[in-house]
Amino acid sequence: MNDDAINHEAQAAAQVLNIELARHRKILNADELAALISPRARHEVSYDKFGAHFFTIDGVLNGKKIQGAMFAGECALIYAVGPKSAQELANAGLRSTIELIHEEYETRSARLSPVEAGIVQDIAGRRGQGSKPGQELAKLPKLKAMMAHVIGGLPWKY
Repeated sequence: MNDDAINHEAQAAAQVLNIELARHRKILNADELAALISPRARHEVSYDKFGAHFFTIDGVLNGKKIQGAMFAGECALIYAVGPKSAQELANAGLRSTIELIHEEYETRSARLSPVEAGIVQDIAGRRGQGSKPGQELAKLPKLKAMMAHVIGGLPWKY
């Protein structure tokens, strides 16, 4: 059997396993994965003929122990010679994934800052054009009157 056929069969086995486990296991999103305390890969099953090993995630989330959780509904598929090296690779991959999520969160504000991007005028509306707080309603007298009537309890006057 060539490598492509082995990979295809391993992927098919992974899909079947993912479907079965997703029915009964917690599905973690990126926020939950980043918040895990003591995350570690949990060995689920190995297919020796493929050299494929499947892992889920154990850890503590919000003070509760979780076992066999899946990140985004997927098991980790690791190709390795034996279970011990597969476990090491799975734990290293899990740590790397969590580090990338933390890095993404820490750098998000700098990357998406409209001031740094130079597009304040385009996305900030009138405030980006130099208007002062309170001036917005002066440009919409009917809205100002409606808010004074509904919120302020004043008689309707437009």
